[in-house]
Amino acid sequence: MGIKNLSASCLYNHDSAYSTVCQHPDFLYLTDTVRQIRKNRTEYTELNANIQSMKRVLSRMFGVKFNLTLVDNENSNKLFVANIFPEMGLCRKIVDLVIDEDRNNIDRIRDLWAEIDELHMDMDSRLFFSQSSGLNPEEIAALLIYNIESVLMTFDVVNEVNYIVRKNFNLQSYANNKIARSNICRKLFILPFFTACTWTNFPFNNDLPEGSCIVSDSELNSVYLGAVRKLIALDGNDKVDVDRHQLCVEIQGICDWIFACVSDMKYSTRMLKSTLKKLLMVQQSYYIKNILIDILHDFGARDLDDEKLLDGHQTIKESYTGRVISPKAIEFRQRMRDNAVQKRIDKVVAVAESFSDLFDNVGFMKKVTQRDIDVLRVAAQKIRSADDKLYVLDDVHDYLDIVEGSLAILNSSDSNKARKVRMSKETLKDFESQLNDIREAIINKHVGRGGRPEPSTIFIKYPTGYEG
Repeated sequence: MGIKNLSASCLYNHDSAYSTVCQHPDFLYLTDTVRQIRKNRTEYTELNANIQSMKRVLSRMFGVKFNLTLVDNENSNKLFVANIFPEMGLCRKIVDLVIDEDRNNIDRIRDLWAEIDELHMDMDSRLFFSQSSGLNPEEIAALLIYNIESVLMTFDVVNEVNYIVRKNFNLQSYANNKIARSNICRKLFILPFFTACTWTNFPFNNDLPEGSCIVSDSELNSVYLGAVRKLIALDGNDKVDVDRHQLCVEIQGICDWIFACVSDMKYSTRMLKSTLKKLLMVQQSYYIKNILIDILHDFGARDLDDEKLLDGHQTIKESYTGRVISPKAIEFRQRMRDNAVQKRIDKVVAVAESFSDLFDNVGFMKKVTQRDIDVLRVAAQKIRSADDKLYVLDDVHDYLDIVEGSLAILNSSDSNKARKVRMSKETLKDFESQLNDIREAIINKHVGRGGRPEPSTIFIKYPTGYEG
């Protein structure tokens, strides 16, 4: 029966008093709330009361808390039906496990997913209000049930996200790995989860999730298949029996963008903020809008017109049960966090700069040779000014960074990291000793008053009788 214990639900524990789920009072109540939402499109008080009623009946059916949002999709030519998202705190926990570099935590991730106790569901306004859909309340209820089952009854989302995100980390340079795993960047990896959750597939000829009540109840199955036929007639079959490879393509696409932004952070966060702002403007879901705004604030975005970004169809604002960020709240939070955020961003950029110079283009630690050290020793002997000292010392420290960084990796006892060092520990220690000797010699070298070379004494022999 899937990954949740729903034995107490009318959907999965058939009451002998009812021959089919479609006759159960809870299902009839759900279809009635759909009918009332359609009826009260412009009556906001009644509309919100209907949405609250739907929350209660869905919570009773599936054993989790629901937050519902009616998303204004009137101007779109595509019906997304409904998108289901786990709550933010759960996603943060799973992200931390996904990007753990020490081990694959898929078993722990599945355990967390199986314990989902709160969901946010965005419902397409066209599902209820479009005159062309032809869907009746029973068919809408069946589609909503399927969308919820696709999250609660399978591990598809976490399996694919865990595999693809970890694969992408393995393909990155050591520097990019460190930046992407930093506290300020890891929140970005919530986005692949939401990309996976918005991927929509309605099985028609393919199998439904194991344990689905749509499979076990013949009448509900007939209602569901009728709804899918109408979706095909309305929008085509691009969301019906979709190959799972397409889900992987979409997750990979968001990962490519994240790591491109991470690489760009050596120079600035402009690329990241620019793309997030564009996503924010076209994003219909208030749930995801708030998350995008939160990420933008973490990266120091201060030019957001939050009232404009969060303004929209009145139905959305009144039926949204979560937190909508007001401009005053943002201003207060921004004042409290500005200094801390800037310090974290500076730290990320510093990490990028400090690591990037230690690795070559294929991700291996750069090498130092005896010839490099001999050249430095000769350059140190030719120093004549303070400027010469600074110039040569800078080269010495660059080589020391490579040597000491390589030793640190070899001392970490991580065999995967150690493969990236192409010098032996004995050679590195020898080079470290030689470089430190050169460094001390340069520091102690006397270059005359004021850092200028000592004037040389020149003797000139004048002819006899010459008085100058």
